[in-house]
Amino acid sequence: MIRSDIAVGKLDDAQTAVIRYRQDYPKGAGDWPLLEARLFLRLGQPDSALEVLDDVTGDEAEMLTLLASLRDGALSPGDALGQAVKIGTDSKAPQEKQVRAWIIAAEAAQKLNNPVARIQALQDALGIQPTLIDQDDVFKLDPDMLWDAYVSYGQDLGNDLQLVVGDDQAWFVAASNQYDSAPVNAAALFAVVAYDVQGGTNAARGMEPGAAKAEHMKQASVAQGQFAALIQHQRFGSAVLRHLYLDSHRFAGPKSIPPEVRYLLVDDVLELPDIPLASQLMRGLDAAPPPPSDTKGYDAAAAEAAWQLKRAHVFILGGDPAAGVASLQKLIESDQPVDVDDVLQVLFDLQTLHRNKDAIPLFEALLKKPLAPEQRRQMLYWTADSYKAVENYDHAAELYLRSAMLPGPFTMDQWAQTARYQAAQMLAKAGYLDDARKLYDGLLSATQDPAQQAVLQHDLQQLMLLPAKPGGELH
Repeated sequence: MIRSDIAVGKLDDAQTAVIRYRQDYPKGAGDWPLLEARLFLRLGQPDSALEVLDDVTGDEAEMLTLLASLRDGALSPGDALGQAVKIGTDSKAPQEKQVRAWIIAAEAAQKLNNPVARIQALQDALGIQPTLIDQDDVFKLDPDMLWDAYVSYGQDLGNDLQLVVGDDQAWFVAASNQYDSAPVNAAALFAVVAYDVQGGTNAARGMEPGAAKAEHMKQASVAQGQFAALIQHQRFGSAVLRHLYLDSHRFAGPKSIPPEVRYLLVDDVLELPDIPLASQLMRGLDAAPPPPSDTKGYDAAAAEAAWQLKRAHVFILGGDPAAGVASLQKLIESDQPVDVDDVLQVLFDLQTLHRNKDAIPLFEALLKKPLAPEQRRQMLYWTADSYKAVENYDHAAELYLRSAMLPGPFTMDQWAQTARYQAAQMLAKAGYLDDARKLYDGLLSATQDPAQQAVLQHDLQQLMLLPAKPGGELH
């Protein structure tokens, strides 16, 4: 009953139950001291929490004691911060203990009026956990706490610098001046621009209200991108970035995240890997990411081609193969440089998903491009595989044979033998038994391997059981 009352916030009822519980059970029974200490902390009675935790050992008791000592004043905020940081940076400590230590550090930093230390502590608490730990009624943590900390600190910095909310350019300049030397300060200033929904001074510059609003929204989106880039380059940056944008109530879902940020998130999410989520993030990002600030050596065409390939791969495997096919078709039909081997890997994805009808026109479009002889040979074979999968055996046989006869009609290397064998099987399925028999006989003459000869003899015998196609041979 106590646990239930605490869970639903009926703290007075829980305290009444605690008094009755004390009458019947000794103080140290089971995990009772931990439960009671948590209740006292939520009731704002840290001194009572310290009393019940006296002589109780274990990681949870240690963290509860440290938090109660900070709130009771038994430890100064500075000492509490020092102890919490020591535990939080202990790589041997359990993850949950480290997270709780950083939450305590954030509270101690707030008491010390040190917003930078608070922000960094919250980032560490979020960053060392790949997924958010279930909400704790005492050790509270969520990404919106970090968002609020950044915006609040940014507003204070703006006041100190006499910046006017809505004068986006001035905030950008101030943030840029601290981009390298004080990244937390810069991120805080960008956060204010990102979440200022007024943008009032643009109108004062002679712009119409609607235009002013549109310009400010554009600047806010750019600020989000700058903020996200700064987060990504800090400690645990990738994990913190995911929490801030994917687990925050500030965003309704991937579609509501600014494009500048989604570009950063995609690669990070792919490394997890979470391809379905990456697919959601990529929707609407039709062009390659903006070029880096230092564009020396940057190849825009190659970057665009690589992006379209990545989109195709992610969409196909992430549950939206139609979008992947469209992206791949856009790339193949464009004048952009195409790495055939890279495109093949995406086409193999389509084949794996049994979407051979989608793969065939893409294979055929690639066959029209200038290809090295070996590339063309392989492309013909893989295209034949897709025709085989859709039961177009006539055309599959033709393509297998064309693959086998490169670089010459009498080629009989291992690739040619495999392609001829596949062609023979397709001819047999299509009913061209005499043509299939000729290929099998040729393969029998070309191989000295008894096992392969036995397989070929078996296939020849099977031809006798198949119906021939009316009309004779395939030409």
